[in-house]
Amino acid sequence: MLEKINYPNLNAKLKGMYAKGLSLENIEDLLKQNRIKDAIIVLKSKLKPLESLADTAKRIEIEAKLDDIIINDINKIYRYLDKKTKSIFDAYILIYKLKVLKLIWKDMQIDNKVENLNYQDNWIAFFKDINGISKAQNQEEFLNYIKDIKLRKIFEESENLFELESNLTKYYLENILKKVKGKSKALEDIISTEIDFINILSIYRSKKYYDGYNEKYFINYGKLIKRANVKLIEDINEIQDVNVILKNNQYDKIMQNDFEHNYKMYMYKKYKKCFREKTFDVSFIISYFYLQKVEQDNIISIIEGIRYRLDKEEIRKKITI
Repeated sequence: MLEKINYPNLNAKLKGMYAKGLSLENIEDLLKQNRIKDAIIVLKSKLKPLESLADTAKRIEIEAKLDDIIINDINKIYRYLDKKTKSIFDAYILIYKLKVLKLIWKDMQIDNKVENLNYQDNWIAFFKDINGISKAQNQEEFLNYIKDIKLRKIFEESENLFELESNLTKYYLENILKKVKGKSKALEDIISTEIDFINILSIYRSKKYYDGYNEKYFINYGKLIKRANVKLIEDINEIQDVNVILKNNQYDKIMQNDFEHNYKMYMYKKYKKCFREKTFDVSFIISYFYLQKVEQDNIISIIEGIRYRLDKEEIRKKITI
């Protein structure tokens, strides 16, 4: 529960920040553009923090500017949070640190040193404990920046990038769920649902495209999917068959052919509902930043779709609104 003395200020702050984002009309205006230059000009006219962006900006430059918005928003609200809420919020924004670490590690797997600055220096500066990590000359120096023993072990022991990605996802979701357990029923429900979907997709894909599923990647604390379901899901032919295994209609509309899009829409709606209704709960804060990330992903999908001359309907399928 947020400290009530800070609640009115925080509520007004987050609602005001959300109002400055893109509207559905703004999204449609972006979708109408046929040239990358025109799309970026429209984008800059809608989001003031992007005004300095070059009309010919590359994807990495756009992402860096959008990340600056999120970092600025984090700094704006952080002082309103009590100790317990900060602990949960820190566990949530860890996703951005893990993203940076993965990209640097990937560079090192190629050349054993960091040469390609494909990650954002703004995030490295934000997370003080890894500030300077991009200067690491080898894996040993990189690992010295990671103080969390469990996290460092993941980087040391993962045999390839697929395993690293899977282990980091497991680490992140199990960690944040432990933090919110007993403190926010709304957020606990959302994260345990997300764990379900990631487990389902991982099991189904592994059986369909690879040599089978390794249970060491199974993420614990899901809402409906338990370890006992793994073998049953491995045996299904179509994603819709998961509903039969669960004997539960909660995921009926998601477990269809376009599962990943359905899943994103489902999570988007859950977070948006929290942002509208759970204003005394930490899920209110987390929901705002989730919605910001969705907006960022939508912008990149549209801009890159225009850059590569995709059909408008194909671009539309890639966005979440």
